Amino acid sequence: MAYNGQIPGPEVRLKEGERVRIVLQNRLAEPTTVHWHGVDVPNPMDGVPGITQKPVQPGETFSYEFEARPAGTRWYHTHFQEHRQLDLGLAGPLIIEPAGSDPFAFDREYTLVLDDWATGSDPPVPRTAEGTASAPGGMAGTMRRGMMGGGHMPAYDTMTINGKAYPATQPLTVRRGERIRLRLINASADHTHIVRLAGHRLWVTHTDGSPLLQAVEVDAIPLAPAERYDAFFVADRPGAWFLTCAAPGHARAGEQVPM
Repeated sequence: MAYNGQIPGPEVRLKEGERVRIVLQNRLAEPTTVHWHGVDVPNPMDGVPGITQKPVQPGETFSYEFEARPAGTRWYHTHFQEHRQLDLGLAGPLIIEPAGSDPFAFDREYTLVLDDWATGSDPPVPRTAEGTASAPGGMAGTMRRGMMGGGHMPAYDTMTINGKAYPATQPLTVRRGERIRLRLINASADHTHIVRLAGHRLWVTHTDGSPLLQAVEVDAIPLAPAERYDAFFVADRPGAWFLTCAAPGHARAGEQVPM
């Protein structure tokens, strides 16, 4: 399954306060909805089937209308049979640029959507415990409770960055001395990702789209399902480096991108 025929779905980039109208035409063979994660939308636009919205049936259309706020790294995803449809690809990045100046300066930016897949082609990666198995609430907790109620855990064996597994991942192009912003989105249903960049330190500037008072220097960034982090690094080490996931088995399963 895909939005506009691509995985992840197309990046939707908006300006804070902008009035938005996005039309969903359901060409699937089953119902679906769209949830705008982290966005202050009117209740009928929130995409929770049977609660805030009737599921959009095959062949039907639905117009989502809302003001783009607050600013930050957000994302959109299915909310109908969420675990299964999310696993099949229904997610994409939503970036809301601030109406005023950005609190952190940068020269270039990349949006990286992290995801997990059960393809049946390789040995499964180890299960993730942090941020998911013990989570009492949130999207991950809801998903796991749903699976415990009769479902089963898929055997995830492939990890992707922007829909590709290494060596098919798109390299990050930088110039020496540039300050590079990374918008990290965990679209996985079940896995925490631990992002690190070899040879460089990362500076966290935003958590779940909200800016920090000052950047925090870290070795690596753990993202539980549905979490987002903005961070930057300074490209001050000439050579070829890899941005990878340090969670057991993830890099082997494709979660790495060269720079």
